[in-house]
Amino acid sequence: MIATAAYLFMAGTLVVRDADSAIDSVFIANGGSTVAVSRFPGRIYATTARIEGYALVKCRNGRRIEFGYITSGLHEWRTIRARDCAAGRVQD
Repeated sequence: MIATAAYLFMAGTLVVRDADSAIDSVFIANGGSTVAVSRFPGRIYATTARIEGYALVKCRNGRRIEFGYITSGLHEWRTIRARDCAAGRVQD
């Protein structure tokens, strides 16, 4: 358990919570390539930082939201709501 926690801390993580079932898919993108983020029960998307880049959320309404910086050792955790997809950006 401690080894797993240490790995996740060092690897960097992206966790996106889909609060209103507004998300179609989530990726890590870096301009040239994208890596899909796994979907888990409870409308949670999560992965380790397998590539360096930013979070790309594709909403069910066709909008895209880009945010954050994902790389080793950094952790980006966000909740995306329907209003974020409507605006096309994360609203704090």
